Amino acid sequence: MKYKLICITNMMAEMTPELSEICGIHAGDGYLRDDGQRRELDISGSFEEQIYYDRHVIPLFSKEFNLKVNGRIFASRRTYGFVLRGKKITRFFNQELGFCLGSKSLIVKVPEQILYSDSLLIISRFLRGLFDTDGSL
Repeated sequence: MKYKLICITNMMAEMTPELSEICGIHAGDGYLRDDGQRRELDISGSFEEQIYYDRHVIPLFSKEFNLKVNGRIFASRRTYGFVLRGKKITRFFNQELGFCLGSKSLIVKVPEQILYSDSLLIISRFLRGLFDTDGSL
């Protein structure tokens, strides 16, 4: 199912492996802002991750949300990524997936649709997204 970010209802989002990985990416490298003036989903990582973003993250978001996503350098914070703006995207991540607005570093949670999933594919794709962005050995 592709998410065209049309009218968001109170129904829970259908969790797909792709959306689960996107949730992991957001948990690791994302920031969700809605201060009344700016409504945006910001996904960015270090400069060294540009190839990963260009070849995997950006095409994943573009395909899943049916949007044109362009990567860019954020020189002031020394990161590479993208920003998706709009009330629909922030509402989807906040209300449908349960991600908090603002700083999430110490309070980020796994969306319930993933945490309680019986699908190992759904769980593993979330972990892939999280580890690819925030993991290390």
